Amino acid sequence: MRPNTLLPLLGAALAVALLGTACVDPDGSGGSTSGTALYVFDGATTPDKGRVLVWNDASTLYGDPAAVPSRVISGSALDKVKDLGFGGLCMDTSGNRLYMVSVTGDVARVESVRSKSGTLTSTADAVYFTLGNGSSDRLTGSRFGQAAVDPQSGTLYVTEQGDSESRIWVVARPEQYAQNANVPAQTVTVSGDKKGYGVAAWLGVVYATFQDGNAVIGGDLTQYTGPRLRKGSSAGFQANANVIVGGANTQLKRYGVLAYDSGNDRVYVASHLSDTGTSGAPILVFKPGQFSPGLDQAPDKTLGDASLNNLRILAHGGNKDWLAAGTSSGESPSNVVYLWRNPITAPTPRSISLGNALVRGLAFDGSN
Repeated sequence: MRPNTLLPLLGAALAVALLGTACVDPDGSGGSTSGTALYVFDGATTPDKGRVLVWNDASTLYGDPAAVPSRVISGSALDKVKDLGFGGLCMDTSGNRLYMVSVTGDVARVESVRSKSGTLTSTADAVYFTLGNGSSDRLTGSRFGQAAVDPQSGTLYVTEQGDSESRIWVVARPEQYAQNANVPAQTVTVSGDKKGYGVAAWLGVVYATFQDGNAVIGGDLTQYTGPRLRKGSSAGFQANANVIVGGANTQLKRYGVLAYDSGNDRVYVASHLSDTGTSGAPILVFKPGQFSPGLDQAPDKTLGDASLNNLRILAHGGNKDWLAAGTSSGESPSNVVYLWRNPITAPTPRSISLGNALVRGLAFDGSN
């Protein structure tokens, strides 16, 4: 593990509200939690908009919510992604790279990020590329959001939402793009699906959420409408298969950002319940096997309570059993990070206030 050099950059002491008292170790069903770094993208205008706060071991922050970051990454080299899309921070653990995606589709790639700290100013510190080549490659009313990397292939996936449709960008070998490159438009979607906010990927499988779309036709010709969670690949999704959709059982709601837990083989879906005026569990947990037969499937498990009714960001440590979430009021992020250690067995998080920070992205790195 890298040295834990503390940087007193957060100013006032961090406040904490403990929502749970138990710290549960792995029970054999999930991954370890040791040696997992937590990256937080801070979108606050002061002291430096667009910085990344890093705790080299998430256990440090979980055990002491007043712990200052081990490292802070900031500087002019990150200027193009200061307006990060919600959830637009992701880690390529195999390649030791951090990706940041702005709401306008600019992407920053920071190489050798585990050794990066302090102010980044040169083009060697961060490589920029842009999704598409001008407005002709964008949806009308385009806004980019959650990003995810498949740890096997290194493929980068990014959600793009337009006024009346949504799609997911598939960026194969994103490490190949040089400074100021334009990435050819390679996208997947299902005709009619819209308001797509979530994406996660693992070993060639891609998960995505859409708030609405055309009716999904079941085998008995029953029609299912409303929010849907899809399972597919970089080649796309099937319109009427491998989809959980509709009905009271699914409990799917607005936004539906995603995280994949490879240690327990689970898909986490976070909902922004307050914007829809509804109640229910803010985090739904599904098993990959539930996508066949799919349709109106109830979640395998739920996490959280009414106090977590405005989730907008979600990240999991992969085979390291950490879950983190961030909230927003509409388009305004908050300063709170919710941390779960072994969420399957300890479903109550700790709520950690990061002072003046505004959390727009979260990512874990279990390779410390």
